[in-house]
Amino acid sequence: NGLAASPRAEAGDAAASGMRWRLRHGRELNGTVGILHSEMPLALPHGRSISLDHIRFEWPAGTARSFEDYRAGNVLDGLLVLKDGRIVFEQYYDGFGPRDMHNWASVSKSVVGVVAERLARSGKIDLEAPAGHYVPDLAATPFGAATLRQNLDMYVSVAYPQNLPPDRGLFAPAGLAPAPAGAPASIHDFLRIVRQGEAENGSQFYYQNGSAEAVTWALERATGKPLSRLVSEEVWGPMGASDDGYYLVDRQRSAFASGGLSSALRDMARFGVFVRRQDVGAAQPMLSWNVARTAPGRGFRYRSFWWLDERGAFGLGRFGQRLAIIPDKGLVVVQFGAYQDERPRPISGDDSAAGPKGGDLRDGEAFQALAHAIADQVEF
Repeated sequence: NGLAASPRAEAGDAAASGMRWRLRHGRELNGTVGILHSEMPLALPHGRSISLDHIRFEWPAGTARSFEDYRAGNVLDGLLVLKDGRIVFEQYYDGFGPRDMHNWASVSKSVVGVVAERLARSGKIDLEAPAGHYVPDLAATPFGAATLRQNLDMYVSVAYPQNLPPDRGLFAPAGLAPAPAGAPASIHDFLRIVRQGEAENGSQFYYQNGSAEAVTWALERATGKPLSRLVSEEVWGPMGASDDGYYLVDRQRSAFASGGLSSALRDMARFGVFVRRQDVGAAQPMLSWNVARTAPGRGFRYRSFWWLDERGAFGLGRFGQRLAIIPDKGLVVVQFGAYQDERPRPISGDDSAAGPKGGDLRDGEAFQALAHAIADQVEF
């Protein structure tokens, strides 16, 4: 059937096992809202199976790596490769399977970006309007003063409280972590406690979670529909999702847009196929590298909650969630992971802690190098 199971569980301590469980069992942690599967699921037939054993790439530059190095350096739950819409590699680990659900972490943002672009194309929202135009409650915040485009491209100057970085402050309302002292109880309340950073909006790249929540709130106000329905109508249905997905929600039933989506791995792959088909040959691609903004220090540009290089588009999420689209090769690579990540997150764009240190095979750039190597070294 093209599936293979790992002969052994991934190495890891109790904390890693706990992380793996949380990423697979969101419905047992907190409230959720469903995303309805498509009435016409997209078939993913099997093509000629490939091996990745011979794959070699460099990460960081000058350091030779193999696929086995990459696998050993991560905590993988699943890895799937599509060539022209056909499954050519599909591997699951530690009891995970093709119908099991898994959290997407920040690849969830990339879904919001696609919804925003599609609504803008249909004239339902203006990406050059301030977010506060659609959500007056945000007007006095940096998110509301910035345009939707600036939020989508992570060019909002915002500073979070010292004890509430943009991950922990949102993990708590979504039920993923205990609430720090003084933390707001809801996602929307959290967006109101930030202050303007030292830079002007539009002048400094700063990757953080609040912008995805602000854009989502604006999309919901502009359409009168919750995010789960927007995703069902604009993405999940049109892409031909085979299974339902779901979002973690807070006490106000607001979806955790920046990191709360869960689905089966094959539906993440269908999402990649959908985005590739939307952009290939389009007069105005959603994910054009040439109009994307620079993301300093990461080897990428950034556009609409996607990381871009000259060859393709990448969705990158914490704990090992990955999506690569290499259009000229008809290639989609998706990955679920569960590595521990306690690295501190910057609380503003001026924070020197921003950006990866380099050399870690868990980083998004290592996955980027792997995806390029698959595209260039495999004979399909």
